[in-house]
Amino acid sequence: MQRWIKMEWFLTGHPAISAPPNVYVSFVPGDDIDYSPTEFTHLSRADAENDVTGQFKPSLEEESAEWKEPDRNLFFYHYNSTALRAFVDIYRRNTVYNLTRRNCSSTVILSLDASVEGVLGTSSVWRTLFRLLSDPAMWLLAMWRSRAEAMTWTPGLVLDYTQTLQQVLEGHSQSWFARLWDIWYEYETH
Repeated sequence: MQRWIKMEWFLTGHPAISAPPNVYVSFVPGDDIDYSPTEFTHLSRADAENDVTGQFKPSLEEESAEWKEPDRNLFFYHYNSTALRAFVDIYRRNTVYNLTRRNCSSTVILSLDASVEGVLGTSSVWRTLFRLLSDPAMWLLAMWRSRAEAMTWTPGLVLDYTQTLQQVLEGHSQSWFARLWDIWYEYETH
């Protein structure tokens, strides 16, 4: 925080979701917000006094042309596009932007939650439950979410959360048992 305060600007990134061909979720304030250190304390309150009109960007291409290309891309192959589209259609009806409670990051997380709900429910309930409870990444997801809900969703927390969620949903995570086996094997062979 010190480097931003000394430079007198706040910008920690901007998350968005793209689900081609017709869903793009990028929520920004309609007008620039004064992020100066003197105003930031005031802006960090989640009350209605800090509500401004927000704007949903129409597409990744248009937003990239106006601002810049994304420097990180995460891909989810298992999601419910119908649920995502339905959520976004309803969510876009309200254009209130609030830096703390209804910002670009919280919008992306809510959209992501709607799109991945139930995607692991294709196999046995008990097997899925055991897999999730024994997966260290699930506990990490809970930690990221509790931090964000105690404060607010930020672009950095969104990145951490989505990278971890990607591990869980795309099968790149490793169970506690597999990790312990790897440690034991490494110890025994060296």
